[in-house]
Amino acid sequence: MEVYALERKLGQGSMGSVHLARRRSDGHLVALKAVAVCSVKEREQAANEVQILRSLRHGNIVRLLDSFVHLDEVVLAM
Repeated sequence: MEVYALERKLGQGSMGSVHLARRRSDGHLVALKAVAVCSVKEREQAANEVQILRSLRHGNIVRLLDSFVHLDEVVLAM
């Protein structure tokens, strides 16, 4: 998480939350989607989502910039 500075919370759902964050290296604004992963099944689903998002390149689909695990959450930088 030290790569990003959280600005503010954008929203929250049953599976996690989304924050506006600034990448410290260049000041680029990103959305950080944090999804709680407690079980093996949830970890597999999160890994599948990351794999699918990494493969997508389309003007109407939000691009995945980075992903990492922080505590018990998978965080997607978009």
